[in-house]
Formats: sequence, structure tokens, C-alpha cells
Amino acid sequence: MLCLSSKKKGGPFHEPFKEARLQNRDKDKLVTKDFVALKRDLDFTQGSDELFEYVDLWENPFVYIHYRDYEKKLEYVDRDGGRVTVKAAKSQKLGAFQSPTSFQIWSFGPNGLNENGEGDDIASWK
Repeated sequence: MLCLSSKKKGGPFHEPFKEARLQNRDKDKLVTKDFVALKRDLDFTQGSDELFEYVDLWENPFVYIHYRDYEKKLEYVDRDGGRVTVKAAKSQKLGAFQSPTSFQIWSFGPNGLNENGEGDDIASWK
């Protein structure tokens, strides 16, 4: 979320966040020196050192993957506190990553299950 909140390079890249949809279920925080450095380097306005996730209408975190991380498996905490592994989505037709030079964002959708942007997931490339 902090990357999308950066004022660098034309950001922030979202409308203002609704505070009720900011969650930190895994209770992670930045250490002070990292928080100060990121605040300076990303030029964001958040005053809290907590690493919030923005949740969808069904209270699951939005998945955000920058293209530099497409080869990695990432872990999210879902609305029920379960750990969910996600990976960047690929086109079934072309075999290439969706949005290959930018980022992917998706919601687990109404069923609350991660389908890596498929099924009822709501994805930025659909």
C-alpha cells in the first residue's frame, strides 16, 4: 500500500483510502529507521509505522504485486486470519504475466477465495 501512496512519479496512484478499510491483521510494523527512510524516499503522507492492508468489500486484502516481484510467491492474511499464498497471474492464452511492465492488483472477490485473478476475483487486467 505504501508504494501506491507515494507522491513520486505522478502518485499517489489511488483515491484517498477509507480508514474503515485499512486493516493490519498480521500486526506488522516498520522499525523506526526504516519508517523514516521510506517516508522520505517514497514521499508518502502516512504517519503510522503500521503496515496496513487495504481490504475489499468482503474484508480480504487486495493483492498488489509489482512486476519486479512476479517470480516470487507472496503471503497474505485473509479475512479469517488464514495465510494465503499468492503469485502473479499469467495469461492462459499467451503464457506471459498479466501487466508485464507495471503491477497487478486484484480482490479475492465475493467468494473470498484467491483464484489468482481468475474465477470471481476482481482483477486490474480484466
